[in-house]
Amino acid sequence: TATIASTLTAQARAVFDRVSYGDTSFFTVNAASTTVTLAAADVCDNSVATWAPNKGGASSTLPTAAQLIGDCLVSPGETKNFLWRNTGSHSSSTIFAAGASTTVMFAGGASSTLAGADSMLFTFYAINSADVEVIAQSITQ
Repeated sequence: TATIASTLTAQARAVFDRVSYGDTSFFTVNAASTTVTLAAADVCDNSVATWAPNKGGASSTLPTAAQLIGDCLVSPGETKNFLWRNTGSHSSSTIFAAGASTTVMFAGGASSTLAGADSMLFTFYAINSADVEVIAQSITQ
């Protein structure tokens, strides 16, 4: 614990083992939707989203790189984890699309289509001041 009575100026860059934006808050996407575009605040201010789309092939577009960089991925190297839970039936799939200047790489056999009752863990990486890359990992039940 430190108490500072005047202005503190740091002369070096701090590197933390783990940085988290937002808290463990959840939000629910409108269940009646078949198409949703996530805002940067949806990703940056929350850790988990749940959606029960009412049909197979529903689509979700991730935020653009500019939106994410303007909200929570301010400096190159910053990251944000975000869990998407498809709480619909096995027949209600979700198709993910990348926002502008965002590249999504699906790891470990994952694809852009998430089956109903499964989840997808997204890790967003600020590459530079204009680009974000995302690694998506499917979590099946």
